[in-house]
Amino acid sequence: MTARTAVAEERSARLHSERENEALRRELEAIASVTFAVGEDRDAPGPPRLRLGGITLLCIGGRTHHIARLRAVTEASGATFLHHDGGSEHHLNILAGLASQADVVVFPVDCISHHAAQVANQCCRQSGKQFIPLRFASVTSLLVALRRPEVNRMAEAGP
Repeated sequence: MTARTAVAEERSARLHSERENEALRRELEAIASVTFAVGEDRDAPGPPRLRLGGITLLCIGGRTHHIARLRAVTEASGATFLHHDGGSEHHLNILAGLASQADVVVFPVDCISHHAAQVANQCCRQSGKQFIPLRFASVTSLLVALRRPEVNRMAEAGP
């Protein structure tokens, strides 16, 4: 291995680590910014809460045991939550109808079939819907997506 090859590999590894650190920083900021907990009084004084009233979010895929928590977090922000399991029990033919009802479509890249992701992406492109891949099937990844500027602009614009 030459010195140039070693330097190039080190640079590549550093860039990968920097991207990973940036993604983790965004996730930590998302957690820190969310001051509500499911069941907490949403009118209590404190820092501004995530407010997404009027937005309908479709989550495709994910882990079955996380869906209730994803729904709770989404609905606590004022948004409507729809779910499609990505084809394990729900047929992919109903995905287009669900996508047409949604303003934003999210899917965890670690817990969805490749085919379901392609179908969802195609439905969103055809209907002009926002399509956001989540790093993981987790509440934190969902919070990062819900804090994106384009999602907040939709909420501010209203229905």
